[in-house]
Amino acid sequence: MRIPSTAKPGLESFGLRKYAPVFVENEIDFLALPLLTEDDLKELGLPIGARRKLQAAIETLTEQELRPSPAG
Repeated sequence: MRIPSTAKPGLESFGLRKYAPVFVENEIDFLALPLLTEDDLKELGLPIGARRKLQAAIETLTEQELRPSPAG
């Protein structure tokens, strides 16, 4: 599973695009993001600033934004 291409601009808008390869490598998509814990983010190697930004971004996302777009 890969981060949908729509996720990369989302990461970029929060100043986190450089971490996209970490999410891809660990098969984390937007559906998995809300399930990540602080310990998960530490294990991924994200520094504290990036962890806080990501946690704030996750809290602002709506359920619809977390759903993958239908194919086609």
